[in-house]
Amino acid sequence: MKKVKRMLALLAAFALVLAMAVPAWAEGNTGSITVQGAVDGETYSIYKIFDVTGYDMTTHPHKITYKVTAGWASFFKTGNPGANYVTLDSKNQISATTLDSSNAPAFAAAAIAWAKDSAHNINVTESKKANKDGVTFTNVADGYYLVDTSLGALCSLDNVTGNTATISEKNKVPSVEKKVKSGDNYDSRNSAKIGDTVEYKTTITINGSVEKVVLHDKMDTGLTFNETSVKVKVGGADVAAENYTLKKPGTESSDPCTFEIEFKDSYIAGLATGTQIEVTYSATLNENAVIGTTGNKNDTWLKYGNNGSVTSETTTYSYSFDLVKTDSDGTLLAGAKFKLYADKNCTDEIKLVADGDNAYRVAKTGEKAVESIETNATSALTIKGLKGTTTYYLKEIEAPKGYNELENAFELAIASANISSNLSTTSNKWDEGKSTGIHIINNAGTTLPSTGGMGTTVFYVVGGGLMAVAVVLLVTKKRMENKR
Repeated sequence: MKKVKRMLALLAAFALVLAMAVPAWAEGNTGSITVQGAVDGETYSIYKIFDVTGYDMTTHPHKITYKVTAGWASFFKTGNPGANYVTLDSKNQISATTLDSSNAPAFAAAAIAWAKDSAHNINVTESKKANKDGVTFTNVADGYYLVDTSLGALCSLDNVTGNTATISEKNKVPSVEKKVKSGDNYDSRNSAKIGDTVEYKTTITINGSVEKVVLHDKMDTGLTFNETSVKVKVGGADVAAENYTLKKPGTESSDPCTFEIEFKDSYIAGLATGTQIEVTYSATLNENAVIGTTGNKNDTWLKYGNNGSVTSETTTYSYSFDLVKTDSDGTLLAGAKFKLYADKNCTDEIKLVADGDNAYRVAKTGEKAVESIETNATSALTIKGLKGTTTYYLKEIEAPKGYNELENAFELAIASANISSNLSTTSNKWDEGKSTGIHIINNAGTTLPSTGGMGTTVFYVVGGGLMAVAVVLLVTKKRMENKR
């Protein structure tokens, strides 16, 4: 009775190995192993641990005898990992086992680690790359097999029927989600002005044991990566630096990126299913930023296994506006000078630098800014690199000669779009039929009447006449006195 119980325990243990140890047996000494849900592009390998030496599926369906294959015998020797689970007799047959559902995954993991150590000279029985239809190993000799994948994940036992062993790839591929800070939250998009720091958060979810996990990140030229900003955390705690390698820039020539983070297989293997690795870092929006609705991309892709890859991306937008200064008739005026401010009181000036013909952009830290921006009489003035959903203030500090200076700053609300000027195609006039662009009108001065020059002339004329009359009267009086 004890012998029967021991054999039944042995068989039950192997039937419960959830880490890809799959018994395959059939009449005719061959069968097949099918992996359902195999990941397209990944490689699946089978290792034969035990030969089946005898069974009778009709009379004694639960009595199967096993003998360890030559290459695996050392795995089960005293002091080596397999000896903790299976005892072999003098003929290398299974005589006892302690395997059960609780330690079967550990047994499989130990076996895979042993097989992949080149010092042990374990040969792969067969390898196949999965396609979209999965993968099947045919003409498989009766035996007990360990199935490994290039994902690094072991598949669990699903079902054995007749001469076919069917297993399911129960491990899901890892996922990645990238977000960019927008206000107090993280989203797939945001906006910024040139010089602003853009903060990113990438979340990697480990959905099972997987190997060769590398996070890649590629930024558009309008974003400058802040190399010292990278932090890697799990559960709010820093991941030890020895568990990953940060490469700046990325070294994969076939898929160049701004930086990459390569995780150690041993670290990933120790993470529970569902563990989230949070990677945060930042960039600065620079002078090469794309202005407008195309935006500045930050692409992330997570590679794993042999050929697996999942992606995520964010977009940072920056905007511009066109300014025209006209008289009351819509004719463009030159010589109007402005400064741009972030506040209504016009104390927080936004520094600008020249950026092309009659164009300016927000200055980066350290750049020498212009004193003011000035309109001309032939085209609109463009200001680039502004944050969306933000209100700015244009203050006129000098009006064109002959025109009144604006009394108050002009309030400008930047929405999620560029604001382009609309000038007539036939003249340098504002097109009143369109409503975009910033149109500021200056009123001409008024010539007031003068009281100085003309009034003095009248006094000179009248005074001269009176003096002449006086002279005439004096001469006449003298002549009359002499005649007497």
